Amino acid sequence: MAQQERALRTYESVLDSAAGEFARRGYAGANLDRIAAGTGLTKGALYGHFSSKGELATELSRQFEHGWHRLLSAAEDSPQSPLCTLDALMLRLAQRTEHDVRFRAGMRLAVEEACVRDDLPAAHHRLATLVSRLVRDAQQAGELCRQHSPETLSRLTLALLHGLHTGTGRKSVPPDHSRALWEALSAPWRTRPGVRRCSAQPVAHRAVAGAPG
Repeated sequence: MAQQERALRTYESVLDSAAGEFARRGYAGANLDRIAAGTGLTKGALYGHFSSKGELATELSRQFEHGWHRLLSAAEDSPQSPLCTLDALMLRLAQRTEHDVRFRAGMRLAVEEACVRDDLPAAHHRLATLVSRLVRDAQQAGELCRQHSPETLSRLTLALLHGLHTGTGRKSVPPDHSRALWEALSAPWRTRPGVRRCSAQPVAHRAVAGAPG
């Protein structure tokens, strides 16, 4: 049992080191020697857990996609008002991007892969659809102003997340940084200022057609 626990700790340590490397340097710039050095392992010992840089990237991408879709599923099923749901979703995504290095690495890998295809990352298509729907519902409910289309505001939110994944470096960020950025970005859209704390009063939401579970 002790040997299995040590092996699991080493496995997780390798993933954390790889995540830091991919988040800072991207796939092409990542180096297995630096990843191994970050765990105290030799490169040969690292191969006992992952056979290649590609295998490390695949596992981090899998974890990112799982976490990403869980956050979106929670928003799709939320009983809150459209604006409260949008606030909560964007703050959670932004905070994960800033403070979770594996999540940030997975996002960078997804963006790099999408650039090759000249498209959004696959996970971002679902977010764009959801944000557009929440903005439209919030506009109809009088929570957001109508001078901009839901699609325009959806593209702005995606730009915020992309900026966070490229702009968050090694230094720690203040715990309220995500909230301050989201408040600054969304302030011109709101009919009432500030990101409010929302009640638990249920509000019906429409399902997003074609959204993966």
